[in-house]
Amino acid sequence: ITVRRVDGGTVSNFLHDSIRPGAVLRALPPTGTFTLEALPPSASAVAFVAGGVGITPIISMAEALLRTQPATRVLLVY
Repeated sequence: ITVRRVDGGTVSNFLHDSIRPGAVLRALPPTGTFTLEALPPSASAVAFVAGGVGITPIISMAEALLRTQPATRVLLVY
């Protein structure tokens, strides 16, 4: 996982101060509804817009798109 320390952040500071490499963490499965609908083969470009921790699902969608439609240009605004 990647966690950025946030001033006053309860979880980010706990993780940075207490968790060490090799630690085992339990996590819930993803619960968001981030999806990428199938694009027509003629789609030549797609733009993704993300901010903060919202980058994680956007990166996954961009990677999946580029694997299935490698000719598509992807623009990421973060």
